[in-house]
Amino acid sequence: MDSDQWFVVGKVLRPWGNRGGVAVENRSAHLERFRKLSTIRARLPGKQETQTLCVAEVRFLKQRPILFFEGFTSINDAETLRNTLLEVPPEEAITLEEDEFFFHDLVGCKVLLEDGSPLGEVADIMETSANEILIVRHGKQEWLIPFIEVIIRKVDLPSGTITIFPMPGLLGDED
Repeated sequence: MDSDQWFVVGKVLRPWGNRGGVAVENRSAHLERFRKLSTIRARLPGKQETQTLCVAEVRFLKQRPILFFEGFTSINDAETLRNTLLEVPPEEAITLEEDEFFFHDLVGCKVLLEDGSPLGEVADIMETSANEILIVRHGKQEWLIPFIEVIIRKVDLPSGTITIFPMPGLLGDED
């Protein structure tokens, strides 16, 4: 199966503890999905090679998944997974409601201001304890746009656009 058909549900941030656990950045709207995992596919960003991992244990620390995999029993083992993307096959995708979307679907969308003028393109999404942040780039410029209702006006996946309200100071201006 082509890697583009798989869904990224998380990214390994760093080792956790001294028994091979890893802290994971959740990239799924449904945190509980991690409890149901028995296997998951690991892939380094930009690479085609993958590795299937058997999930031995799942914990949560302040809404952050902590995963333990069979055969990973030390900090050194866990370190080999740093920055690895964790993927599930399409058949394990969660069914969405009509107006819902996966955050990974936003990467590559054009970001427009309310007046229709282009700002840039979503390059990545950063998870914080409060909300997700869109990392929007245009050339060498970069903006961090909080994914909150007061700023995000419309997400139109069929057209690949996100319309935002540029609150004063959001884009580095002094308005």
